[in-house]
Amino acid sequence: MLIRSARRPITAALAALLLASVTHISALRAEEAKPAADDPVVALVDGAEIHRSDVVAAYETLPPPYRSLPFAQLYDTLLDNVISSRLMVEAARKQGLEEDAEIKTRIQRAADRVLTESYLTKLIDDAVTEDALKAEYEAFKKDFQPEGEVHARHILVATEEEAKAIKAELDKGADFAKLASEKSTDPGAANGGDLGFFTADRMVKPFADAAFAMKPGEISDPVQTQFGWHVIKLEERRKQPVPAFDEKKQELEMELQRKTVDQTLEALRKDDAR
Repeated sequence: MLIRSARRPITAALAALLLASVTHISALRAEEAKPAADDPVVALVDGAEIHRSDVVAAYETLPPPYRSLPFAQLYDTLLDNVISSRLMVEAARKQGLEEDAEIKTRIQRAADRVLTESYLTKLIDDAVTEDALKAEYEAFKKDFQPEGEVHARHILVATEEEAKAIKAELDKGADFAKLASEKSTDPGAANGGDLGFFTADRMVKPFADAAFAMKPGEISDPVQTQFGWHVIKLEERRKQPVPAFDEKKQELEMELQRKTVDQTLEALRKDDAR
């Protein structure tokens, strides 16, 4: 007997994509545990239960553009496709396809992949905790070697003649930010040419060399780069501050994940070699 909710219209293309996304779902769940109260049975296929969690799992396999749609909007189509997948799996089993040598190999490979992914997920979840990340951050702070940074503004123009004329105006007391907003071709012109703080490696070499050779308050002669001609004003210097934990958290998380996997694989290889 087949039980399902009423279907809502959806495009054939999306229906095909949904079907392709759920064909890997098994017809009969491996575990026979009693379903939780919040995971109700939503359909029966020849006596086999389909739970809401099966529909959620199908939803989670969709590409991001479809996952941006509300779950409720796709629910009926997802359920229909899970049911269709279960029916086809049962039909394949009745034909004895699961006993085919090539199919057995493919099933084993799929099972190995799921086990590997589950092992890595648990490994990382156990290792990459908030406390572990904070410990990594403290180690990072201890080893942190701050670079010098400068805070500068600039005015970018196409020719040396324009740059020299701007420098002459500035030498006469013109306001740098005002001239930048009026004459600079750089996207930051609206902010008075403000570049904020930066380290030398973030700028092209001629610009960085000029900026880092200046003292706060100085205005440079025209400097040429591949972008055009610059007039630079140095606002201030400082040592690079230690990034806050929240700024470094994602980077630390990725590094701790990599380190955890590397160390585990190294230990597993050593055990295997004994």
